[in-house]
Amino acid sequence: MFVASEFVFVHTPKTGGSTVTNVMQRKATNAWWLRMHGTLEQLPKEFGQGKFIFTFVRHPETWRKSWYGHMRSNPNKLWPYHMDMFLAKRDGVKTYEQAIKWCIANPDMCYATLFQQYRTSRDFMAKVFTMENMAQDLQTIWTQLGWGDLPEFTPRNPGRYDGLDFTCSAELMERYLKIEAPIIKAYY
Repeated sequence: MFVASEFVFVHTPKTGGSTVTNVMQRKATNAWWLRMHGTLEQLPKEFGQGKFIFTFVRHPETWRKSWYGHMRSNPNKLWPYHMDMFLAKRDGVKTYEQAIKWCIANPDMCYATLFQQYRTSRDFMAKVFTMENMAQDLQTIWTQLGWGDLPEFTPRNPGRYDGLDFTCSAELMERYLKIEAPIIKAYY
């Protein structure tokens, strides 16, 4: 979570958080990382009280591709921040189709389940934006904070996983997206 005097950004993995943080720190005051990824449940009351709290989501299909790409391109950087990737790798996941099968077999590691941890809290509720609308949504956030026009920015990791094979049967993807239906229904 990225905490500043004006806001708290709850960073959900693989949703453009590096770009969001890079843009937000241009204007933020007293900004610091409470932790890289976290949930609203983990946000101490004194850090969230009266602040604009927000997070970003990503469509589950592209989120899983990014997850798989990260797992494949960072094989030695999975522990302890990406427990799901570490477990999938331990279980022998090597192809995208195997990754989707693994997620279906381990629904507690799916994005919809993960995002539930980020979305609800007994003390706070975050405003949710979508990665697919990042420029427009960041402008909305800047306006909400009274910062005026959003400066130009470039996403930090565009096309990072070009060249990877994301082959998966339509039937398997349909099964996976049923698990992810709460996210799709709520935000897409």
